[in-house]
Amino acid sequence: VVARVAATACIGASAALAWLALRDPAEPREEDARYAAAIARLPDLERAQATRVVLVKRFLSDADLAELDARLAALLREPLGTFSRDANGVPQLCGAPWETTYLHTNGAFARACPDLRHRLLALAERVDAAEGWGLLGGDSVGSAEKLAPRAGACGGAQLRTVELHRVLPGGALADRRHFDGGSLVTVDVLLSRPAGADFAGGEFCTPELDGTMAVHAGFERGDALVFVSHKPHFVSPVTAGVRQVLVVEFWRGEGRVCPH
Repeated sequence: VVARVAATACIGASAALAWLALRDPAEPREEDARYAAAIARLPDLERAQATRVVLVKRFLSDADLAELDARLAALLREPLGTFSRDANGVPQLCGAPWETTYLHTNGAFARACPDLRHRLLALAERVDAAEGWGLLGGDSVGSAEKLAPRAGACGGAQLRTVELHRVLPGGALADRRHFDGGSLVTVDVLLSRPAGADFAGGEFCTPELDGTMAVHAGFERGDALVFVSHKPHFVSPVTAGVRQVLVVEFWRGEGRVCPH
């Protein structure tokens, strides 16, 4: 998926279909057409970088967090996809400081947390509309068209991935050019207390178009950060404790249930 997204992230639906035809000599399938339509909505990287990260305070209350902790404990007993990496993003078999668990594996998150799934989608759509991104709505108009090109019908917004990130000391998302390729809107919900309570370090940062580096302070347990997925971002090294974040990415393709 990553390679396919990298090859098609900034091209239109017709070009994406042409590329898919080259990839597979067989006649393009309906699934490929839906994928190409979803890819065609991806925003230009420079315009995505110009957008802001929206901090939503107390998206999850203490009661919400307690309930989510219990549901995650049950979810993590299921056979879910996982990925471990070192501070440089190199995959590791074990002992790595950054572990990602793919909660959407086999539809597990949607079954276990249907209300939260709905709330996350509603939040993403609300911020998308308020900021004028036009990425998740059915019709993009005005300035939104510049960010999200109009494309063929590809269904409503769906969960592309739901990930639990558990980061130990030394873990970091070090690549300052990183973006969530192929997705439209990303929501990060912090599940741990920062500033030394549960962890230290691990600050969410974004390189801005003017050359500055924005450190998004004030991101606390229960808060959500909502941003255009193609906006570059990184996370500074965790220096103590354990940083846990729920990362949810939306797109206008099919809801994914694969273990990655």
